[in-house]
Amino acid sequence: MLVLDTTNLCNLECVWCPTGQRKNTRPLVTMPKERAFKIIDMFGPYLKEILLFNWGEPFLNKDIIEIMSYAKKKYSPYIVISSNMNVDLSYENACKIVDSGLDKFIASIDGITQQSYEIYRKKGDCRLAFENLKMLVKAKKDMNSQTPEIVWQYLVFKHNEHELAEAEKLACEMGVDKIEFQKPWCPVEWASTIERYSNYVAGRQDKEYKYKEDYCNWLWNSVVINSNGSVSPCCSVEDEKEDFGNIFGQSFFKLYNNENFAAARRYNKTRKNGERVNRCTLCEHIGTCNHKRN
Repeated sequence: MLVLDTTNLCNLECVWCPTGQRKNTRPLVTMPKERAFKIIDMFGPYLKEILLFNWGEPFLNKDIIEIMSYAKKKYSPYIVISSNMNVDLSYENACKIVDSGLDKFIASIDGITQQSYEIYRKKGDCRLAFENLKMLVKAKKDMNSQTPEIVWQYLVFKHNEHELAEAEKLACEMGVDKIEFQKPWCPVEWASTIERYSNYVAGRQDKEYKYKEDYCNWLWNSVVINSNGSVSPCCSVEDEKEDFGNIFGQSFFKLYNNENFAAARRYNKTRKNGERVNRCTLCEHIGTCNHKRN
């Protein structure tokens, strides 16, 4: 699985996102399509899945539809994109998205009213997000297409958990394929009081994460490439200083087996720190957020 973040620019200021908080832990870069094509070609036939998002709003890269079309037509991986839907999405572009061969479109809208929505999605417009979502649904229907699967993703916090039933009703009315209620990584005071939507152990006062014994599969079957080519061990590494190298100017296969990756994999198997301390050997989430396609 390739996570390819073609821009880390974002127009919103989501409260617990490093981009939204303007932490500036990474240089702000929009990847030219030629570089994106080069990375896609680098992995070519090995690609099973591409996530074209991470730290930014992908539709702020004017070439994003062309990039997804290129990957799909040349290598046919399963392609996913996620958007905050606060973009200038025309009906023409909605049709181009459908025509690109995109497999899954995630619309991140955490609330059904502006009052609840903007608590987390600072500077976001709930009305605009829903208008764009309806436009995409219409384009898919008008083109009589089976793809993309249109998923409304709703991060469940304490402040918006009371709207879940209404959100399900609205999703049905709009004609999206699915609504997914997700548990976000957030401070415990923001976490939902509904146990299945919280990453914390119920009833504990020490803010303990739910822990799993699983290996972290990011280190073996995926690669995360940021908009300037910097390579992270997984999608949650906020600071470029904690990355494991850069995709440009060296062999990826040497990078993927360098000492940082090797030490991270050893720790993942033994849970014992080796001679090299890096982001993975300090991770609080190890085994809790493995990726899998539904």
